[in-house]
Amino acid sequence: MKSTKILLILLLLTLFAQAGNERSIYRKEHGKEKKVALVIGNKNYTHFNRLKNTLHDAEDMRDILSAEGFDVLYLPDGDLKQMEKIVRKFSYKLKQGGVGFFYYSGHGLEVDGQNYLIPVDADIPEENEVKYQSLAMNMVVDKMRESRNRLNIIVLDACRSNPFGRDGGGGLAQINHAKGMYIAFATAPNEVASDGVSGRNGLFTRYLITNIKTPNLTLNQVFKRTRASVYWESGEKQLPWTSSSVIGDFYFRLEPLSGSDMAGASDIQTHTADVEKKRKGITRIDGKMWQNPPSQKRFTWDKAVAYCEELTLGGYDDWRLPDRDELRGLGNRELYRYKSYDGWEKWFESHKGERLKNAKGDFHFIRREFLEGMPTLSWFWSSSIYKNDSSRTWGVGFSFGGDYWYNKTDESCVLCVRGQ
Repeated sequence: MKSTKILLILLLLTLFAQAGNERSIYRKEHGKEKKVALVIGNKNYTHFNRLKNTLHDAEDMRDILSAEGFDVLYLPDGDLKQMEKIVRKFSYKLKQGGVGFFYYSGHGLEVDGQNYLIPVDADIPEENEVKYQSLAMNMVVDKMRESRNRLNIIVLDACRSNPFGRDGGGGLAQINHAKGMYIAFATAPNEVASDGVSGRNGLFTRYLITNIKTPNLTLNQVFKRTRASVYWESGEKQLPWTSSSVIGDFYFRLEPLSGSDMAGASDIQTHTADVEKKRKGITRIDGKMWQNPPSQKRFTWDKAVAYCEELTLGGYDDWRLPDRDELRGLGNRELYRYKSYDGWEKWFESHKGERLKNAKGDFHFIRREFLEGMPTLSWFWSSSIYKNDSSRTWGVGFSFGGDYWYNKTDESCVLCVRGQ
């Protein structure tokens, strides 16, 4: 036990040193790079519903980005000409290199797979006129892509309901982007986000600002924390979405490692004990770590992916949804000799007597390490897509054995894994 604690202490000290090293390298390479942002907030619409929090959201984003060293262009309640003009000005500044950041809060619509940001004076009686009276999001994406700077961030808090009453209710479409782009939606594509029930800011932007202010978080960590907070506070109704082709890191606020970061020599044993305690919910199999017991709640597939990404069990933040083969590997190996359902059914029936002789009157189809805390009638999501059908994925069952495809909108259990 003593040798284990010593090893953990050495590991922690090594990790702290590596973190300090990485931040020093980042500060040396990017500490003085140019950062430019464009923030647009539209609230007081003439022909659309007025929005509650959007101007406050935009003002506060402007202020936090300015505080973090961005040269910020700001447009409140813009009409179409003003929005196009400031995008062109933003494009000019982007071409000088560095990091670009675009933030929009207001009405946004998707029409025929394309996203449009709605000016405050837009009068759009029919959906087929949206593209003539709105700012095409493709214009912003193209301007940022053409700048060829190392990183461009797009944040759209614009997934509000579609005023034309179309089936599906509204939301924005996914955006195709180029290398070095990070795109964040206030909620998942084709879903609708809240404009905020109470307080100064909308739910998404409130947590985004909080996490931007937190020192030493990478870009991905900022949005992962934001996603988790929004998802749980909204009662699992709003799930922020990100898409990235970024290579390397970015920090909004980078500070030197403090005494609290280092835990301190006097506190290191307490910290080590906490880590050991947290790892009690982990089972190690074949070089991988598995969450054990699994979640007792059922999720849709999208929410299952988010659940694993936000899991911090054992102090780790790289949990993921396992693929089909990984899940099958936890099951009875005899069961999975058969590639077809018919083959499995014959095996199942031939072992009926063995199952009935079981002391508990049950036959388990999962390794014994996972029996305690296993949900009843448990089917688990995998990350494996079913036969190139993006609307379906494979699920693996441990109550009856076998695997089957499920629609992503179905609800199943979640068992997260980390490691390659």
